[in-house]
Amino acid sequence: MTILNEENLRAYLSDETLRLNLENHYWISNNMIQTIGRVAPNLMVLSLRRMKFVSNPIFAEVFKYLTKLERVDLTDCDGLLPTATALMIDNNKKMSHL
Repeated sequence: MTILNEENLRAYLSDETLRLNLENHYWISNNMIQTIGRVAPNLMVLSLRRMKFVSNPIFAEVFKYLTKLERVDLTDCDGLLPTATALMIDNNKKMSHL
């Protein structure tokens, strides 16, 4: 389990997961990305840096369930629009780094 793939990611994610760094993991599908918020609702640190293929509705699906985010890295996420960003900010009042 040294190479992260979707099967490994499913095994790692739970309500006990606090940090997730998927920087440049372009091989992970949108279907898997959109489940992150549901399966790991207690995330405090999330990096989706350079995930250019992720669309705004997928981001919204992730952020809908996350309420404890403190640090987020969305650098070069071309599909992220103000609507999903506003949802993320509204749901995470303790966010200190974006």
